[in-house]
Amino acid sequence: MRVLLTCPSLKDQGGVAFYYNSVLPRIDPAAARVSVLEIGSTHASVPLIHPIVDQLRFIFRIVTQRPDLVHINPSFNPKSFIREGLFILAAKLRRIPVLVFFRGWHKSFEKTVEKKLRWFFHLTY
Repeated sequence: MRVLLTCPSLKDQGGVAFYYNSVLPRIDPAAARVSVLEIGSTHASVPLIHPIVDQLRFIFRIVTQRPDLVHINPSFNPKSFIREGLFILAAKLRRIPVLVFFRGWHKSFEKTVEKKLRWFFHLTY
């Protein structure tokens, strides 16, 4: 099985990077070939346009690598919600199953989604 995993830079000090640095070496390559796509501003060469670059890199990877599964790791905040939502939409359009593992939840943003962004949530997530 080919898996495309999106996550912050594995060089970051955060919990998600620590988690995947611990888990990825233990995945049996015979069971799953995991390809990591590092996203976000940490590795951005042009910080202001990195969200667009991340989208283009994601589309390139799903088209060229044709993963059997996309694993997304958003926080439930405005930036991640939109960015990963667009990743999910691109994968869905190519009929690639998506696994979403929320890594943080902002209650105040939850209210915004309920009132104004429900349509986007249903379209993507």
